[in-house]
Amino acid sequence: MRKAKGISILVVLFTLSLIFSSIALGNYTFFSTVQQICSNHGINVSYYDMDLRKISEETEEFILPISSTRGNYDKALLVGFYSAGKAMLKCNLQVEKVTLVVSIKYKGMEKIFASATKSDIMKFINNELSSHKFLRNVNFK
Repeated sequence: MRKAKGISILVVLFTLSLIFSSIALGNYTFFSTVQQICSNHGINVSYYDMDLRKISEETEEFILPISSTRGNYDKALLVGFYSAGKAMLKCNLQVEKVTLVVSIKYKGMEKIFASATKSDIMKFINNELSSHKFLRNVNFK
């Protein structure tokens, strides 16, 4: 009896560790994909500053801080949304909204907050929306 109870506790602990590790590895894959695509396009992002926040029980919001100069903030915006969309396709996470926080170095530090929905990002990635039309759909704060 005691042996069976010990084995059942081990099985429960093992199952819980698998669940938590799959969640952690899913975020790692998502974040590293975003970081790799951004660095391939010359945009530096920090893995540790990225964040996934729950909007509701089933959906999440991805927040990506990006540093930029005054001359290439539009490129940083497009690459940030593009990399988040590609990572969503690869990892199959339920991210419904992507928010970029672009820090622009110009006479101090200026910040632009830009948000886009998953549907707009997917249309942008699939070339159904041009970059011009996509940026019109982005919400700036």
